[in-house]
Amino acid sequence: MKSLAFPRLFCLLIFALGSFVAHSQTPTPETLPRLPPLEKPKLPPTERKFEDVPPEYQPGRGTGDGAGFGGGAGLGPGIGGGGPGQTGPIDYNKPFTAKEVTRKAVLLTKPEPTYTEQAKKHSVEGVVTLRVLLSASGKVTTISPLSRLPDGLTEEAIAAARQIMFKPAQKDGREVSQWIVIQYAFNLFRRKGDPDLLKDAEITEQPAAKYTDQARAKGITGKVVLDVGLDPSGNVFVIKVIQSLPEGLTEQAIESANKIKFKPAVSKAGQPVLQAQTVEYEFKLP
Repeated sequence: MKSLAFPRLFCLLIFALGSFVAHSQTPTPETLPRLPPLEKPKLPPTERKFEDVPPEYQPGRGTGDGAGFGGGAGLGPGIGGGGPGQTGPIDYNKPFTAKEVTRKAVLLTKPEPTYTEQAKKHSVEGVVTLRVLLSASGKVTTISPLSRLPDGLTEEAIAAARQIMFKPAQKDGREVSQWIVIQYAFNLFRRKGDPDLLKDAEITEQPAAKYTDQARAKGITGKVVLDVGLDPSGNVFVIKVIQSLPEGLTEQAIESANKIKFKPAVSKAGQPVLQAQTVEYEFKLP
């Protein structure tokens, strides 16, 4: 028994000694060596240039009707800054629509086209629609048919449209060119007393024409006589000027004639039809 006790005691002493040595060599926070603090590396300053920014984030330079756009979107503080774009100057030499002008063109005369013999023979009736450019110079320059009729009626309508007299449209105080759409109704003219008519057209309202200052100052008096067409849709158009007066009085008479109100003529078949009548405008001083 004594021979076994000694080896056991020796092993216990060796284990205890090893544990003491291991514990005595374990470092503690107080025993750990202190390292010097790390310094942040100093990087050279950089500048972001306009060209370095991707095109999709570069600022807009609006010069038309739009506005500029600011950049940014994930590029730090963003670049550019916009503000409203500048509107370009108005080109007064281009044609305008009726909605774009300050004052619309005023038709003074609208001559009627000739009814071709071939169209009469074939009893062709209907409407020719034209797109017409009334230029700032006072001339009809461009005509485009929008609807046609056979037997030379479209060509006659174009020829009549070229003879239109008008006051040019204005935009911002300047005379400009304007597009208009006009129609020519082809019906055989019927005058008062036509045997094919059941009833003549009846003018219910004929506004007076204005006396111009120039005509009044010069003491001009007299009559303007016009041949007008009264179509079934209630439109009035001047066929021709039978008698005129100077100093703008003829033009004033035509403007007033275009405002006439009437009841259309009626054919024996009971249909409203086109009729031509003569109207007069008398100018006299008190």
